[in-house]
Formats: sequence, structure tokens, C-alpha cells
Amino acid sequence: MKGVTVVELLLNGVSGKFWNARKLCPELTEEVYQMCDYLASVTNTEMTPQGVACEISGLHELLKTGRQRYGKNVPVSEYLHEYRRECLRRLPYVIRVVDAMDNRKFADECRYLLRGEEFPLPCRAPQIQFPHNFCPGVCEATKWWLTAILNPRFDLEDLQSEFVVDVLTKLLMPKYEEIRLKAFADALSNELQHQVNRLGEIKLTTDFVPQGTLDGIGKSCGIDPLGWPWHVEMIVDRDGIGVMRQQYVSKRLANMLGWPIEEVWDDGDEDDYDLPELMVTKPRD
Repeated sequence: MKGVTVVELLLNGVSGKFWNARKLCPELTEEVYQMCDYLASVTNTEMTPQGVACEISGLHELLKTGRQRYGKNVPVSEYLHEYRRECLRRLPYVIRVVDAMDNRKFADECRYLLRGEEFPLPCRAPQIQFPHNFCPGVCEATKWWLTAILNPRFDLEDLQSEFVVDVLTKLLMPKYEEIRLKAFADALSNELQHQVNRLGEIKLTTDFVPQGTLDGIGKSCGIDPLGWPWHVEMIVDRDGIGVMRQQYVSKRLANMLGWPIEEVWDDGDEDDYDLPELMVTKPRD
């Protein structure tokens, strides 16, 4: 980065921003927040991009080997110990918190310094602005789906196939250009506003790939059909959204993610008698 000095890239309040990751980036997952809590404990108030990148790289080593770099003896939460594999899978998304620290040059330099790490980094989330006459439900729905394709997670039944989840997570790491993401948000919000004006309420769904409206808009904007959240049903009206995610996952995983649970037993297949379907519902605000 020619012409940029270390002094210009010295950022204040770094440790505090990691502590506040849940407010800075409310769309991320608990694994990312737990890792940011750890980073807050090992970073200083003032940091250079080199320092932040070094601590993220050190966290990567800690999650892989269970050992801290340079003889550090910083307390590590029980969560990071118990869910080390899941945290390692979500580690690249810590860069989203750095992106949200309101210093584009600082974040760009961190991304540049981490380019040689073993984990790929997700693309930057774009800033989306909606026309003033778009209803709240349409804006909320568009932000929800944009967040979903930018932060994909692939949860299988009781995580029995860790290898498959690892492969999907790395293979489908979002790498979209900002202009493509904005085109997707514009196309989706315009279509939803049109349908809500006409019908009052609409349903959007995915199976293992998007269905209907989502499928058409995703294809037209070049969004990978495999990178969408699985088994989602969303109701959109003028005032807000209602989201239900149906997945065969373990109670352990659901509790880890903080999902509210309602068990619905499938009586149609005796072979599945011990696999409750965990109905995860986000109530309307």
C-alpha cells in the first residue's frame, strides 16, 4: 500500500470494538462473537493492521492446535475449548468485525496481511440504501437474505459429517463483488415491494436451493444456488417478516447457536423416531 504510513493506519479503540462485535455486526454467529471476545482480551486499545492480523493468525493456531503463540497464557473460554471445530470453521468471518471498525484502509490492510493464511476470507458486506417509499417488511427481508448468502452455514443432522460441512463452508465462501451484491439487493427489494403492493403478503422459501422468486433473482444476479440457507420459510408483509427454519440438527447444536426450539416428531417414518425436527422460528418484532 504505497504512500500509506503505519501512523495513518494506527486505529484507536480496537479491543473495545471486538468487545462490541455483537452490536457492530448483529448478523454474525455466536462462534464469531466468542472469538471476538478472545481477541478483545489479547489486543490493545491502539493497534496496527499488522498487530490485529497477527492476533487473528494466533487465534487460528490456537483453534487448530490448542496452544497459544509466543508462550501466551491468556484465559480461553470454555466455549472456545468445547466448540473449537465449529469456531475454526467460522474464523474467517471475524474479518467482518474488522470491516465494521469504520476504517476502510485499516480493514483492507488486515485482509491483505491475512491473504496467505489457510482460511479464505469472505467478501465485504455492501452498504444498502432503500428508497424512502419501500415498506419496512421489504427492507428487512432484503437485508435478511443478503446477510444469509454472505454468512452461509451448513448444518447437518447432529453434525455427523464434519467433512461435508467443512468442504461446503470452504467451497461456498462468498466471494461476490460489491456491485453484484448491490444488484441482488436492488432486484430483490424491487420485486418484493411489487408483490407486497399487489398481494399484501408473500412467502419466500428455500429447500437445499432457493425456490420461486429467490431462485429467479439469484440466478439473474449470479448468486450461487448452493450458497443459500437450507429449509427456510419466510413470510413478508408491509410491517415485517416471520422466519421459520426447519432443520434436522441436534439439541447440542441448536443450543450452541442459541436457537429457540420446538420439537415436532415425524410419525410417518419409524426409522426416524429418534430424530426430532427442530422448528426454529424468529417472531415478528
